[in-house]
Amino acid sequence: MPFCAVPGNHDETDAGVNPYLLYERAFGPRRYWFSYGDTLFVGLGSYGSTCRDEDLEWLDKTLARYRSGYRDCIVFTHVPPRDPRAGGQHALPEPLGDAMMNALKKHGVTALFAGHIHSYLEDQIDGIPIYITGGAGADRDEPMGPFHYLLCTVGADGRLEVRKVEVPDLVNTDYPEYALSAKFPVGASLIGAGVLLLAGIFLVRDSIRLGCTGG
Repeated sequence: MPFCAVPGNHDETDAGVNPYLLYERAFGPRRYWFSYGDTLFVGLGSYGSTCRDEDLEWLDKTLARYRSGYRDCIVFTHVPPRDPRAGGQHALPEPLGDAMMNALKKHGVTALFAGHIHSYLEDQIDGIPIYITGGAGADRDEPMGPFHYLLCTVGADGRLEVRKVEVPDLVNTDYPEYALSAKFPVGASLIGAGVLLLAGIFLVRDSIRLGCTGG
């Protein structure tokens, strides 16, 4: 089936004017729209300073141009416009969060799907449901729910149904490799590799000496 992605905060680079240069080479544009049946889908990359005014202007113009031609409209992005948890800060900074919600309300979006918070949360702003699903395998945030994914169906009557499918915890046999590649700083990894290399050199040297002595 088609795989439609939107970038998150770990897909940025320091490539200057386009922080999503490598992402776009691999997956395509960070913002786009498509339709299937009577539903319009709009994908938008969003994270802090890389979600710019021009991105939200694009969202507003895209919805203004195409929304009226479809019964339903689903928007998906990475960072939600607000964090529904008390005191939560994992959301778009203002005024970007308000600008996104204003565009969604103005054009009568059916629902918004977001991630970024490593948990499952449901929110609603002025009648627009917001589903935050970030439990696909990363370290979990509060509220500590199970790993999961969502199955979404748009019925013949246009009603959106969202079903959370929980995934049991399994032993991650790849974790040591992941920890070495992602958790430790590059410098520490290089130092560790250097220590192992020197240890190997000394072991080989001692083996050669023992071989010569034994001969």
